[in-house]
Amino acid sequence: MGSPTSKDMALAVLVPLPLNVLTIIARFWIRTQRKAWGPDDWAMVATIPVWVVSQVGMIGMAWSGVGQLDSTLTPQQKANSNFEFWCFTLVALKWSLGFTLLRIGDGKKWVQGIIYGCLALVTICTGGTGMYLFFQCTPVEKNWWPETEGSCQPREIQTVLSFLVAAVSITTDWIFAMLPFGLIWKLQMGARVKASVIGLLGLGIFASIAPIVRLKYLLLMNDAAKFLQGLGIILAWAQAEVGIGLLVANLPACRPLLESAIAAFTSTISSKDKSKTGATSAAGKSSYLELGERDPTKKGNSMASRGGVETKVYGTYLGDGSNESLPQPANSQERIIQKQSQNQIHVQTEFGMEFENKQRGNSHHGPAGY
Repeated sequence: MGSPTSKDMALAVLVPLPLNVLTIIARFWIRTQRKAWGPDDWAMVATIPVWVVSQVGMIGMAWSGVGQLDSTLTPQQKANSNFEFWCFTLVALKWSLGFTLLRIGDGKKWVQGIIYGCLALVTICTGGTGMYLFFQCTPVEKNWWPETEGSCQPREIQTVLSFLVAAVSITTDWIFAMLPFGLIWKLQMGARVKASVIGLLGLGIFASIAPIVRLKYLLLMNDAAKFLQGLGIILAWAQAEVGIGLLVANLPACRPLLESAIAAFTSTISSKDKSKTGATSAAGKSSYLELGERDPTKKGNSMASRGGVETKVYGTYLGDGSNESLPQPANSQERIIQKQSQNQIHVQTEFGMEFENKQRGNSHHGPAGY
């Protein structure tokens, strides 16, 4: 294959690639085993094809001429150097991250408003920029073959849109990274669990570094003679954002494996403490909390359950020919457990009951409860 024409792009793609693949596999395996599949997992499934196409394109560009002066490249190299698909990958990744935050948002309206607002902004600005880059030339083939007769929009428009994409990425990365603090801090979870979830989701702050650095090089695209040379640096940082973003989206789901690995490396305790830790560890594995779940061992915990328990009381006719009898079975069903709101259930523990002994004159009427 030879050496890459843009080492920055080659490193930005190949370094995070193994970790991305491993975390994707681990995520799907854990969620399947725990039967905890959710919308964020479906969003990641939709992200994978877009991400694969982007990675293949980035690798091809890194070895085809990107990073070199335009005048030193052949027409074929120039054609192979104009395949930008990372915008669509970034949009799909943001949706997966957004659904992850919705999973722990507990149905709060203000959380849904913020997340859906960010996702709409990313989709319009970043996805719209990707569409513009594809259709900026007439005919479209001129994007890849500059010698083709036709016209393209000024490079300055692409530069302005690139600044917009970077600004939106930075803003949404910080919002998504800081939101877990407000969502998880008051949940009925152990301090260690809170710290791990907040830490994993807070890695989005590092993802925001890439678009910040990318801002420095965006003006290089205005120089037609050095367009592909500057594009190599810009796409390298764009790919770094995608690689880190994919890790941030997958790591919260991989928390059981991460906690097991950390426990294995930190098991340097005395034998007495080891026996206690062993019991605690075993309990910890069985009581592992998925995102959005509450710790049942915490006092004051009110777990919101979409299912519920329904108790039905049935009555039958008396068999002695008495005129007084219980209602029909279909009419005597009473729900003594009722869901009053999203996070509360009401249990009716008192009820009235009448019964009549078959021996005449020995009847009893009165309330009963438990």
